[in-house]
Amino acid sequence: NADVLLVAGWVSAAVAAALIYRIARLFTHRLASTCAAIAFLYLCAFGHYATNDIFNWVFPYTYAATYGMLCALASLFFLLKHVLRGGRRCLWLAVLCLAGASLCKLEALLPCLAVHGLFIVYAARFRREVWKGAALAYGLALLLVAGVYGYFWSTTGPALLAENIFPTGSVGAEAYHRHYLGLDEPLLTLKLIGWSCAALLAMLLIPVLLSSLLDASKRDHARFAAAGLFLAGTALYARLPLEFSLRFVPFACALGCVLAGWRAWRGSAPQAWMRAMLFLFALACLPRIVFQTWAHHFGFFLLAAPLAALAVLL
Repeated sequence: NADVLLVAGWVSAAVAAALIYRIARLFTHRLASTCAAIAFLYLCAFGHYATNDIFNWVFPYTYAATYGMLCALASLFFLLKHVLRGGRRCLWLAVLCLAGASLCKLEALLPCLAVHGLFIVYAARFRREVWKGAALAYGLALLLVAGVYGYFWSTTGPALLAENIFPTGSVGAEAYHRHYLGLDEPLLTLKLIGWSCAALLAMLLIPVLLSSLLDASKRDHARFAAAGLFLAGTALYARLPLEFSLRFVPFACALGCVLAGWRAWRGSAPQAWMRAMLFLFALACLPRIVFQTWAHHFGFFLLAAPLAALAVLL
């Protein structure tokens, strides 16, 4: 029944927004976390960018996409809480949500595998006391997933791979995938990425430079001027077409991943490793739309975690 699916879409969008808020809140203050959740609701939960309006969380083209990303976000949240506070419950919940994501879309499974792989590296180096419990949790999750896919294989045979998990021929040719990767017009893609990065840098750097260059005696005036310039830049940035206003997101996530990864590798501070996990997860969400990043088509569910990471980075 369509009404049941509609309510399920509303609930999953609300839970995803709450998870985005809670993930960002582990790193930053309430305002930034709220902005990330609102951006998700505005861009992804209710977005209408296509004629048939099936690319949002309320009524998606496939609920495997939203359910998978919901499981992935929950897995990330519980894993971050485990790194921060310890305890078996969060670890087991994170692994259980990883198993849920693996039964949905591959695009949701990839960031889960990436962040859990990084967690295993962290645990092996600094938290060996949790290794036995983690190995048991991952082993049971693997058995659960293998049992589900084994049952499907017993009923469908090779069609499980060729027509469901890796349906290369279902939506057409290479041109389809190149288009949503942003590779069909490379020069135009580079131009739009450049405009997107320049607009963001102008919005952020002009107020900072102004407030730092003025004399200390004029610093109070500089703050008001910087705030005004920031608001004006934000208003101009908000008027950019959505098609290229978010093209900078993969590069921002990659920058955050490099910076956080460098700090994490040099020490054992949980916060540094948590940041690295967040940015790695966000970056691993984007390969399918890496050069055409916005909420259109696949982006409506792939952009959820990068919005939280972007709020933390900014």
